[in-house]
Amino acid sequence: MIVKRKYINFTPGVLETMVDLKAKLIQEYDRHEEKRVREYNTCCIVNLARRRIARFSKAGTENPPCVDARDLPKHLIRLTRAQDIVTAVVNSCESERDSETEEDEIKKEDDSESK
Repeated sequence: MIVKRKYINFTPGVLETMVDLKAKLIQEYDRHEEKRVREYNTCCIVNLARRRIARFSKAGTENPPCVDARDLPKHLIRLTRAQDIVTAVVNSCESERDSETEEDEIKKEDDSESK
């Protein structure tokens, strides 16, 4: 169910507060996500290093050391910040709006020239 705007009373300053709250929530989410990704990737790297050391100690020093393909960091997580996504969406919407405005201006010019 959608409520019509005429039935909603907006309190002055609430919109700005909501925008501030959303910005703070995005910052907090990004901070949590950075910590989560950093901890996960650190654990993966430490585990890979331990495995490499174990393999090296078993192989000995007779041959040059080599890294087993299983010990390469394939499962690291790339950090994606919510702020980056929001910025990309806003930029996309702005560029779409700008291109629509340009198209409207071109149509107006074409219409005025044809008259």
